[in-house]
Order: sequence, then structure tokens, then C-alpha cells
Amino acid sequence: MKLESIIFKLEVLDHKTRERAGVITPTLGSPVHVLLQFDAAIEALQLLSINYGVFQDIFNYWKDKRKRWQKPVLRRLQPPPPVNDTNPYNVFRPREKAHRLHTRRMQRRENNVQSFEKLRQCCSFIDARFWRAKRQFNFFSSLFVAVYAARLKRSALAEI
Repeated sequence: MKLESIIFKLEVLDHKTRERAGVITPTLGSPVHVLLQFDAAIEALQLLSINYGVFQDIFNYWKDKRKRWQKPVLRRLQPPPPVNDTNPYNVFRPREKAHRLHTRRMQRRENNVQSFEKLRQCCSFIDARFWRAKRQFNFFSSLFVAVYAARLKRSALAEI
């Protein structure tokens, strides 16, 4: 796992922790402190196959960087500057989310009951095929084991 993706996940986890605690800062001027605890980060990211010591170093690096900056590392999680701010370096505020263009495939898709039923039928058909193939595999593997054992017995009897 790359360092950037782990730091991204730590930022998102800290933001979610901040939202749950109700401590979202509305403006850019006020410092944003880290609320995410190390134990909670380990518990949330336990699915990642990463060494404990390496993760501890990454967490400490991220936390020190956040203390120095006093704001989130990810730009989209940083609070926007106040509207009446005259600082020319703070003029680049996050844009409003514009309507995303959809591809024709997305425009043709219908979300209705008939489409849902068709999708459910396909899923059940694929599921039935999967379990049938699994049963056949188990049958043939047990058959192979039985034939192999019989041949071993036959060769043992032939040696006697």
C-alpha cells in the first residue's frame, strides 16, 4: 500500500471523526486539530496488510504534518476561506459542484421495477450456475481422490 493512499485514508477517517463529534470548522482561519486516535486508526485500517511499526511511523508523520499546517492535508477537506477575506492567496476557493456530464450509456439506463427484476433474474441465474459448477467440481475432485486411492492400492497389491 502506498504512503499517499494511507495518508488519504487517515485524512478521511479524521474528517469522519470530526463530523461525528460535530467539530467541523466553518472558516479557514481557525486551526483544525487532529481528533483521530491511533487505536481507532488501526482498528479502521486493519484490513490493510501493513506492518504495525510502519503504520505507527506513517501515523506520526501525518499527525506532525497536520500539527504544522493546522489544517487537513487534503484540499477538499480544508474549510473554505471567508467570503469577505481580502487576502489574494485565499481567492482560490473550492468550486461549486457543477452538473456532471453523463455518457449516453448512463442516460439510457432505466431505474425501474422491470429493470430491477431483470437484474435480479440474471443474478439468480449466475448464482445457480456457480453453485452447480461448485457441486460438479466437488464431485469430480472426490471421484479423482477415490480413483487415485484405488490405483495406489492396486500398485501396492501388485508389488506384493
